[in-house]
Amino acid sequence: MRLLPPADQRPAAMRACDQGASVPVGTRSIQSDGTKDPGRAFGPASCVSIRQADYQTTDVNMPAAEAQMLKLPAIRQAVQVVWYRAFSELRAEATRTYAGYLWWILQPLLMFCVYYVAFNYVLRNRREDFAVYLFSGIILWQWFSASVQRSARSLISARSLMLQVNLHKSVFPFSIILINSVKFLVTLGILFVVLMIAGYTPSWVWLMLPLVLIVELIVIAGFGCFTAMLSPFIPDFQHILTTVLHLAFFLSGIVYDLANLPERVRRVLAFNPMAMVIEQARAILLHDTMPDATKLIIPVIMGGMMLVISFALLHRFDKVYPKIC
Repeated sequence: MRLLPPADQRPAAMRACDQGASVPVGTRSIQSDGTKDPGRAFGPASCVSIRQADYQTTDVNMPAAEAQMLKLPAIRQAVQVVWYRAFSELRAEATRTYAGYLWWILQPLLMFCVYYVAFNYVLRNRREDFAVYLFSGIILWQWFSASVQRSARSLISARSLMLQVNLHKSVFPFSIILINSVKFLVTLGILFVVLMIAGYTPSWVWLMLPLVLIVELIVIAGFGCFTAMLSPFIPDFQHILTTVLHLAFFLSGIVYDLANLPERVRRVLAFNPMAMVIEQARAILLHDTMPDATKLIIPVIMGGMMLVISFALLHRFDKVYPKIC
């Protein structure tokens, strides 16, 4: 929707168009009803082009801050739009619920309670440190799962913005990933508190944890952009993705120790990037041992390849997405 300036603030040429008068263009004129004035030369402009050139249009559907960002150079513009959309959504999420920001902590805690009761009391898990073992796996998995699942809907939910401005479509899944990364950092702080209450002492080995988290971020970015790229083309993709993520949860060693599995099963699960990331993060936090870099190679390769492929296809179908979302 476009807004015209008030009549008394419009340029003289536009007011003349509004009143049906002829408007000089070059050496002839064109009248606002589209007929030519034979007494003068006729130029290439018209009242329509005069309207477009002589006043600034404003899109009422676009926030002023976001509209201002669209004037920036491409890369800087994309980065600022990602930050703006992410933190706007975080504030909006907090205002839509009674608990607000507490849900960032409550959601993984409730998930932890359900699985702890199921596997510790019902299935009789004998692991002494099962509580911290389970909680560490859940928050790492929640970061991945929430980012990928919401990224898959990011282009579809941003259809109105895509119709208004031309942005690289990776902006939308990256906004979702940033949102969930902020939430993850909050729950990671809770994990550190829980570990110290449980008797775990921080050591210099913990300084290697950011390396593992960077690997997970690469995996999240790759899978997030891939699902965002694919989802608009497959109407049932959300249902398929939900099922796949539920299956992947139980194949990632979150509720059991991969070391207790047969060797041939461990070799297969080595191709599950989240299983390797969670295992190496636990090695640092729970066992105070250095991560095995060889087990992080496959997650980096898989995440990196999916990110490159997704970028290429998002660019290839850049003009298609606004039409099919």
